[in-house]
Order: sequence, then structure tokens, then C-alpha cells
Amino acid sequence: MNDTFELKMTMIKNANLNSLYKINGAKFTDENFCIVGLNIYFPKQRQRYIEEVNAIRPLTEKEKAICESMIIKSKAAVVDTIRGVTLRDKKL
Repeated sequence: MNDTFELKMTMIKNANLNSLYKINGAKFTDENFCIVGLNIYFPKQRQRYIEEVNAIRPLTEKEKAICESMIIKSKAAVVDTIRGVTLRDKKL
């Protein structure tokens, strides 16, 4: 058919792993798996789009400290993207 496409997901079985997909809300039905890549094929156009992991490793202690610092700063920030609306996370 004209609108047919094939989609394959690459996943890693690790409930504690975060990826850009997970952060953006894409989740597999089994929460023990984390989506880490996509492979989409459009037969009509004979085109393929691939996102894949080329390296995965645990964060270093320095990288963990940087991430923790960014999370703390982002939660403390006052957001005013809509005039008159300011939000502050009170769970610091």
C-alpha cells in the first residue's frame, strides 16, 4: 500500500537505563526495556531512516555530578515562557 512502512525498535533490557526516547515519553509496554534506537523503512520511496546506539557506557563520577547539578538547577529555575505564568518545582 502507499502508506505502508516498517518500524523496528532497538531496546536494551535495563529498567534503570535512560535514553532520549524515554526522556521524551516513548516507552515499551514492558518497562524493563528501554528504547535506544529506531529503524524505519518506507518501501514505496525505498528509503530507510536509522537511529542507533554507537556507544553505551556507564557515566563517570564527574559526569554524574554534572547531571545532578543540571537537574538541581533546572528544578530551581523559574519558568516564564507564557506571560504571567511562573512555575517553580517545590520538591527540591
